[in-house]
Amino acid sequence: MYAGDMSQQTRRTGEQLLDAIADAVLSEIKAVGYQGVTYEGVARRAQTSKPVLYRRFPTRPEMVYAAIARRATFQLASHNFPTLRENLIATLRLVRANVDELGIDTSMGLIAESTPELRAKISGSAFSPALQAIGHHVASAVERGELPCPITSERLIRLPFSCLMIELLSQGTASDDTIEDIVDTIVLPTYRAVPTEQPDAPQSSN
Repeated sequence: MYAGDMSQQTRRTGEQLLDAIADAVLSEIKAVGYQGVTYEGVARRAQTSKPVLYRRFPTRPEMVYAAIARRATFQLASHNFPTLRENLIATLRLVRANVDELGIDTSMGLIAESTPELRAKISGSAFSPALQAIGHHVASAVERGELPCPITSERLIRLPFSCLMIELLSQGTASDDTIEDIVDTIVLPTYRAVPTEQPDAPQSSN
C-alpha cells in the first residue's frame, strides 16, 4: 500500500476523532478508574497525540465530561407505566444504572475536580435526559389527573433526581427500597402539595 493510501486510511474527521477519544476515555476509566485517567493513556488508546487532546480539552474533567456526554445512552421516557409513581421509580433506576456503570468514584472525582462553570454544565446538560424524562412523566400525570396542578418549578422537577444523587454520592449506592422511599415519602407528597404558583428563586441581576 502506498504511503498516500495509508494516510488516507488513517485520516479521521473531527467527529470520528471525538468518537475515538470518548471511547478511549471510557475504556481508561474502566481499566484504571477516574484517578488513573491520563492524557497519555487516552492518546494511546485513541491513536492520537497529547497536544491534540490538550487543544480540545485543557483539563482532565473537561475531557471526561465530554466523553460521558458524547456516549450518554439514557433513554427519554423509555417506559410508560400507568402511574407517576411507577414511572419515577423506573426513571430513577435508570439513573442509578447509568451512575453505577460509570462508577461512583468517577462521578465524585469529576465533580470534585470541576470548575464551577463545568459543574453547572454537568448539572444542566449531562443529566438533562433524566430531568426531561421526569418532566415528561410529571406532565403526563397532570393530564391523567394524578396531580392537582402542573409542576412548573425546575427545582421541583429536579427533586427526584437530586434526592437520588445525594444518596448515591453519600452512600455509594441506592437500593430499590431506597428509591421507592424517595418517591413515596419525599417526591409524591411534595408534588401533591405544591401551590398553583411555583416561582423559582429570582436570578441575580449581576
